[in-house]
Amino acid sequence: MAEGRCPSGQYPIGDQGVGGCAPIPGAAGGAGAQASGRWATTWGAIAKDEKPIPGTNLAIGVAESMGTKADAGRIALAQCEQRGGRDCQILLAYHNQCAALSGPDISQLKARGGVLNASRAGSLEKAKEDSMRQCEAEDGGQSCILLYASCSAPHYIED
Repeated sequence: MAEGRCPSGQYPIGDQGVGGCAPIPGAAGGAGAQASGRWATTWGAIAKDEKPIPGTNLAIGVAESMGTKADAGRIALAQCEQRGGRDCQILLAYHNQCAALSGPDISQLKARGGVLNASRAGSLEKAKEDSMRQCEAEDGGQSCILLYASCSAPHYIED
């Protein structure tokens, strides 16, 4: 890798969440020369227990940077089940993006329960902002905290 996460002759572009690479002008070594490779998609998923036992912690599972949607879902579901989930379901699957999960804080849970919200976006900050905003608007307004945030960014594979 010549420049950060990019292949030889390219430089990083984008923000902290999901970025890409662009050719360095004049670095191709002459007309027609190009780096040989491809961009690989990566997947993430968030799963939650749809039928939690009252009075217990909610089981959640996550996966990130997996090669396929099926792998991401399988790992997220397995984590959810390992954490005591009885009916784990995929809440959100995403690829080449970031995701965030927000839910009610302890005082909200004790007062009246609450609703989880998962959001995806092109950057980690945007995913967090969207998840919190939407969570706080759920169920007539609730007090929320950020529970999880991560990215599954594409990566370049040289041939």
